[in-house]
Amino acid sequence: APVTFSYHTLFVYEKKLGEKSNFRQSLIMGTLGNIYHIRKMKWCFSNNFTSYIEVYLRLDGEKRQLPSPVFN
Repeated sequence: APVTFSYHTLFVYEKKLGEKSNFRQSLIMGTLGNIYHIRKMKWCFSNNFTSYIEVYLRLDGEKRQLPSPVFN
């Protein structure tokens, strides 16, 4: 349900969020980060995406600047 909520939020506010890519990324990463803390993400995401999120959401809370992911 959280991923569906994010999808609908992004769909409804696409024009407003299109201009604020940092806010959009924070919204998505916050939602996915909460899912990650509840259960491991491999239940619904690919290994490549899970690895990307694990690097981005470090245990010390510091976020790294990463290049855009390439998912196959």
